[in-house]
Amino acid sequence: MRRLGAGRRGLPLVGLLLVMRLGAPANAWGCILDVGLNGGSPSLTYLFPNWVRTEVVDFDTIWCPSGACAPDATIRGLTIVNYGTAVGGAGGDIANVYVCFGCSRSSGGACTPTTTLTYAGVWGGQPSWTWAGSLALNADPCNGGPGGCACVFVMRVFVDITACPANLSTVRLGPGFDDTVNPAWPGGITDATGCAAPWSSIADPNEKTIVYAVKIGDKA
Repeated sequence: MRRLGAGRRGLPLVGLLLVMRLGAPANAWGCILDVGLNGGSPSLTYLFPNWVRTEVVDFDTIWCPSGACAPDATIRGLTIVNYGTAVGGAGGDIANVYVCFGCSRSSGGACTPTTTLTYAGVWGGQPSWTWAGSLALNADPCNGGPGGCACVFVMRVFVDITACPANLSTVRLGPGFDDTVNPAWPGGITDATGCAAPWSSIADPNEKTIVYAVKIGDKA
């Protein structure tokens, strides 16, 4: 079953995940560890029709320390789900979902949304968007120097709102998580080693509501 919680964060996860990964691929030591909410995630309340590439939520993707894992950070698959009511597809509320990944230290997590996800319909009660490919983040994700990423890449999530969305539909996005279908690797972000995160459901704590702007004026 799905559990919606705060998400586990930080490098102390290593011990827990080593136990959970007894059945993991032999080359799994470059795994993504977990996903947590970024402290600078947008707190806006409303979204409006025709808004494009609007940043709605940010997550920290946490990678294994370089002393314990092979230096690698390549995303191979990604699922984003909406725990709100807004849907995608023809006649839907969300036209597009995009992500980008920024190095937490050298760039402060800044990035430009260039990866577009595809609407996959409603799965397990949640509207879902997916992407598959090969997105190399950094050859050494845990470089602690001024130009390094200190084991954390910020995943920023953006949306396009359609011209005619359902009024008061809501947007509350998070990475996919399904421990019923895939209890060994339930997370919706997969990497080049075959590992997945997050290890518990996590979503934007600040639900966004799609509303229409109304202009009121005196004809006189």
